[in-house]
Amino acid sequence: MRRAQGALKEADVLKRAGHWNACAGRLSYACFFAAKALLLGHAVESDRHSSVRRLLNRQAIGEGGISSDQARFYDELSQFGDKADHEALAELDEALVTPWISQATQFVQRVEHLLNR
Repeated sequence: MRRAQGALKEADVLKRAGHWNACAGRLSYACFFAAKALLLGHAVESDRHSSVRRLLNRQAIGEGGISSDQARFYDELSQFGDKADHEALAELDEALVTPWISQATQFVQRVEHLLNR
């Protein structure tokens, strides 16, 4: 979870600098690291982003886990994060990325709560 928290802090620095693509990428990684940690708690491990998303949807949604809204947010954020990282013409902006900051923070906090119970 340290890596998830670190990625959130990096996203904040990038937000203040107006680097929206990089901010989205760090938010995506924050959720990825948190999702990986949650899956490890279910004795499931993967290093691939697509596998982590798929396994999270299968293993961790529902009563006592993350909400389907949180899982859907993670899926969407991951797709945008991939675009921001890999597509030269992808240009994310403040209006799109700003709401993701609180959603990613809530996702990471929810995972921390689940891991600490």
